[in-house]
Amino acid sequence: MSAPYRSTPLATVDVVKTIERLGTYAEVRARGPEALHPLMDELRAMIIRLDPDVVEVPRNGDGAVCFGLGERKMSEAYCYLAAHAAWVNLGFLHADEMDDPAGLLEGTGKRLRHVKVRPADDLAPLEALVRQARERRAAALGR
Repeated sequence: MSAPYRSTPLATVDVVKTIERLGTYAEVRARGPEALHPLMDELRAMIIRLDPDVVEVPRNGDGAVCFGLGERKMSEAYCYLAAHAAWVNLGFLHADEMDDPAGLLEGTGKRLRHVKVRPADDLAPLEALVRQARERRAAALGR
């Protein structure tokens, strides 16, 4: 991934259904380095663009924002964002079941995998993973 991302203003994604019982997107975003805020915003906007019916659940205690078909983290969520020192993890909660022909997914957990996304990365290859994760979660839940 090498082409720079383009930041999307937060105002363009304010229509997302957000469950703020555990925190807000702004709180989770603020936990990460300021230099990564535009990348967080762009990844969030991409997920919402790919799934306009997504349910966003910011989890300030976890330092992550989950995205899914409902508010339950491990059963209804299909991906998450979490900022680190120099990258943002785009994580997938049931990635052990996913196809990854481009070899983007990292991790050895029982179910979780992630992609370390850096500010200069091209986000286009990530769209297929988000779509696949959403489709697989919907099928698993019979939706």
